[in-house]
Amino acid sequence: MPKGRKKVKNGSETKANAVKIKVLSNYPSIPNSDEIIEIKQFLTQPAKVGFGAGYTFSGNFQSFRVYVYAEVPCYLEEIEKAYLYAKDTVINKLLELRKEIKGTNGDYEE
Repeated sequence: MPKGRKKVKNGSETKANAVKIKVLSNYPSIPNSDEIIEIKQFLTQPAKVGFGAGYTFSGNFQSFRVYVYAEVPCYLEEIEKAYLYAKDTVINKLLELRKEIKGTNGDYEE
C-alpha cells in the first residue's frame, strides 16, 4: 500500500491528509528555521506509544540525572514501528547528551 494511505474496512483506500508548516522556535538556543515540515493528520483517533530512558552522572560526591522521553502518535497497525522510532530517538539523544556532558567536565564518571 502506498505511503500515506490507510486501508479502511470496506477495502477502499483513503489518502491521509498532510499539512505543511514552517518551523518557528521559542527557544533562545534554537534559531528559527525556514524549514517546512509535513505534519501527518490522522483519519481516526491515533494510539500513542512512548519510550523513556535516563542516565545518572556522578563525581566529586555530586550527581545529576538526565531523562529523555519521546511520545509518538500512530495508527494501531504502526505501534511496533512507532515504538522502535521512539526508542531509537531517545537512545540516540541520550548518547548525544552523555557525550556532550562528559566532554564538558571530566569529573563525571560512568
